[in-house]
Amino acid sequence: MKPLSLPHRFTIKNITSTSFTFSTDDISEINRFRGRAQGVLQACLDIEEHLKEMISRLLFFNLKDKAFLTSLLLENSSCTFGTKRKILKTSLTNFKVISNKEIQALDLLLSKTMKYRNAFAHGKIGMKSSNFYLEYFEGEKQKKELNEEFWDKLSENINGASNKLDMLEVSIAKKLQELK
Repeated sequence: MKPLSLPHRFTIKNITSTSFTFSTDDISEINRFRGRAQGVLQACLDIEEHLKEMISRLLFFNLKDKAFLTSLLLENSSCTFGTKRKILKTSLTNFKVISNKEIQALDLLLSKTMKYRNAFAHGKIGMKSSNFYLEYFEGEKQKKELNEEFWDKLSENINGASNKLDMLEVSIAKKLQELK
């Protein structure tokens, strides 16, 4: 299979240089950050898919039209990550799948995951004196340095959300057995 070549709108602002030139090392770092940004977005898409699957399992578990309803309601472009998050939270509360404390912890991780997704999807990566930062809007203009602390926190939050969703699958399976 031949490589896919698509345009990149991955903007890097070098605010320390008026010529907007980058060294070979800068370009290598830019490509590393591009890969990380793409990885963040893919992880968030995977979590959103996981949300959809669990909502479908919980709400449509005994319907013969489960695939149709999932497609119509949850795969619709108007059913955003945030909407899926609210539907899951409400469903977990209604069906008493896990404790309120566990629901709040999961919702907090999903909220942070959604914020990372939005920051990388809509923000811009900038560079100043060999330091990279992420500029985005969340209520007001935000600017975060992309240092190891940032990446560690991001990884902890997104992996935490994914792990909690994996554990939730077991709880949902148990609840569905009770409901049959």
